[in-house]
Amino acid sequence: MCLAPGHVAFEKGITSVTYDIGNYDRSKNAVSGKRKKGGMHLQPGTALALVTCSDGSEYKVVSGITGKLIEVNQRIVDDPSRMGSEGEGYVAIVLSKIEKIEGIKTSLLTEEQYRKIKNVK
Repeated sequence: MCLAPGHVAFEKGITSVTYDIGNYDRSKNAVSGKRKKGGMHLQPGTALALVTCSDGSEYKVVSGITGKLIEVNQRIVDDPSRMGSEGEGYVAIVLSKIEKIEGIKTSLLTEEQYRKIKNVK
């Protein structure tokens, strides 16, 4: 999971990222083994992180799919400027069940569809 390149938070300037979203601190997620035992179960819309911008505005980063939280990116907490870096700027890794992957892929927007909705060039 990551923020779309055209997200308004990038324009405003991201000053901090936290995985402590109130009820849970996602950075405390502990996963072990091949089956990723201990991974938090997520649903679409489940908050993963909170991004704060230089003007004080805050944006929740939510899961777009059902799955287990495998890993959070602690590097973006330490250095929020990494959020815009391809490959380094991800928020979290979420693992879905293999039998649900095709259904999930068809429900997601392509980059072109996203740009059309958001009027991003």
